[in-house]
Amino acid sequence: MEKIERALEAGDAASVQCMLYELKQPRPEASVPELRVLSNNLIQLLKRYSEAHGKAQLALDYAESYLILQYQSPEEFRPLLDALCERFRLAMEAQTAGEEESRQIDEIHQYLLQHYNDAELSVQQLADEYGMSMTTLAELFKRKAGMLPSDYIAKLRMDQSKRLLLRTNMSVAEIGMEVGFLNANSFIRRFKQIVGMTPGEYRKYMQERE
Repeated sequence: MEKIERALEAGDAASVQCMLYELKQPRPEASVPELRVLSNNLIQLLKRYSEAHGKAQLALDYAESYLILQYQSPEEFRPLLDALCERFRLAMEAQTAGEEESRQIDEIHQYLLQHYNDAELSVQQLADEYGMSMTTLAELFKRKAGMLPSDYIAKLRMDQSKRLLLRTNMSVAEIGMEVGFLNANSFIRRFKQIVGMTPGEYRKYMQERE
């Protein structure tokens, strides 16, 4: 059981499936109590693994787990062991998919950090860059980052514009261009929408506080 747990944590799906396959093979010499212990250990391992990776729904519920107390012959354990192996497979697939999504989001984060000030940057361009639809990108980004990609781009631009307003003597128009806006009016409008005041008002307000 420890070998299976180590392979699970290492993400070694092939080894896990191989060990599970061996466990569920008919074993005439195995007693019912031994099979109960084996099944219970697998149930508990599945529960821990599923909960740790956000897939608690794949664990067996109490009613399903209780069935192992009713089994009176080795043959009765076969469907349960088959079901447990299938749930382990699904849990590992979900983990792999989740890791791939996290990797994609990390890449997208880095891309946005490098290109947020590009006036041509758009969610459509970002989706094209990573070979997915705008809907898929929005859902993935929201699930992993907690906000839509358009909101994240706006946040990066606003954060940088605030820094420039406070640390430089650049004009509002220059700052707008620097963070990716084609003209001062669109920058001022977007800044006020997000921050609650115009860039000029923000600069004056923060200077008066110092």
